[in-house]
Amino acid sequence: MQVCVFTAPLFSAFCALATYAFVKEVRGQGAGLIASAFIAMVPSYISRSVAGSFDNEGVAIFALVFVFFLYIKARRSARHTAVATHLLCAVPASACLSPDVLCERRGGSSALHEPTAARASQ
Repeated sequence: MQVCVFTAPLFSAFCALATYAFVKEVRGQGAGLIASAFIAMVPSYISRSVAGSFDNEGVAIFALVFVFFLYIKARRSARHTAVATHLLCAVPASACLSPDVLCERRGGSSALHEPTAARASQ
């Protein structure tokens, strides 16, 4: 059994938990439950997080929401724990911005990594 098949659904569940934690931190427990239910039912996110989907959007959306949560947590926490939380923000943020996520799988390169002259000739 391949791990790639279950990566997107697993991170979809993580995204619902991260959404709950983020909105609970900002608005409260009831709003967090509603927001996590909404993210679980959004059709565009469901299409990116079905089993067997090999795109990175499911992981990137989780990382984005988790960075938002960690940022709010760091802004509201004490000074000694804020540094550790900011360091934790760097891990999912780097996953969102890594060249593998930015590159297209079929073409093997993205417009961000090509020289301007190469893009103009296409």
